[in-house]
Amino acid sequence: MNLIIFGPPGAGKGTQAKYLVKKLNSFQVSTGDMLRDEINNDTEIGKKIINIMNEGKFVDDEIVNKLLEKTIFDSKKMNKLIFILLIFTLYPQNSNWQSIHDEREYSISGVSKFKEGFLVVHDNKKRGQARVSYIDKELKITNLIWPEEKLPIDLEAVIQIPQIINRFILMESDGKCFEITIDPKNLRIEVIRTFTLPSIKPKMNLEGLTIFPSGQGLLFIYGDRGSNKRASTLFTSFFNKKDKTFFDTNQFIFDLPEPKKHKRNIADLALDNNGNLWTVATSDPGDNGPFITATYELGKINHAGIFKPNHPSLIQPIHKFNGQKVEALMFYNEFLVLMTDNENFGATIRFIK
Repeated sequence: MNLIIFGPPGAGKGTQAKYLVKKLNSFQVSTGDMLRDEINNDTEIGKKIINIMNEGKFVDDEIVNKLLEKTIFDSKKMNKLIFILLIFTLYPQNSNWQSIHDEREYSISGVSKFKEGFLVVHDNKKRGQARVSYIDKELKITNLIWPEEKLPIDLEAVIQIPQIINRFILMESDGKCFEITIDPKNLRIEVIRTFTLPSIKPKMNLEGLTIFPSGQGLLFIYGDRGSNKRASTLFTSFFNKKDKTFFDTNQFIFDLPEPKKHKRNIADLALDNNGNLWTVATSDPGDNGPFITATYELGKINHAGIFKPNHPSLIQPIHKFNGQKVEALMFYNEFLVLMTDNENFGATIRFIK
């Protein structure tokens, strides 16, 4: 007996397949896993798949069918297969929240594009807990191993360095940053160097970071989350690649109107294609909520890297979400991608077109 499970990301295909494999003594077959295996093993088919994906196209049926034939006609697995089929375009046209993981350890505090999915960070502080993970197109999350004995503490943001493939900056809440590379085949992390962002005061708690490739060089934009008692400080600082120093650091103060209670003004930062700087403000009353999130446009960055904040009267919520604590946002193609750190309720994702 063969079974087929199909549905969109987050529907629970993988979870149900695990139970059935154990119950029926069967074998799980995922078309997505088969394609990734070919890429990771650097086969001829894998090279074709990469070329197709780089052109923004879908892998054709002929390739998928060839891979399926190997498994279907395996005498050890014949008639004991559970197929997991994915139904959606490159990213889901879904306006609803989808579950990524229901454990607190995998709540998400920062996101960046990586391979065909996302690189995310977690604000964990204990040994044995995840720090960095990869989320594929099926919303399957894979924990990446940190290469050093000393682990990062309270990672709050991740951003790809503009125009450098597979190189990222990870930021802790105290402003310490890790420049890393990730091998896309085996997902191994290599730490290139560490540094600290300038002008951070002792009581600040940074949660947002993004980078803008300006005409004067890379502009780091980062922000203290603030609270009901303390407005948030947004920083912009240029980075000198030659001597690896920061210069011309500026500060801007924001106290956003919503949420009203347990407020964090800057839970993450992201730039859209027009240079508009977005943030998410959250309400965080504790590990069990209730959570609230609002999105805002704070201002705009011009080609020279000069940030012009919007007038306070124009800074009003663009979206509002009850029951979700968004701590990670980014723009990808025509989508605004939101991910959550819902504490004891795990992590969710939403795509807004």
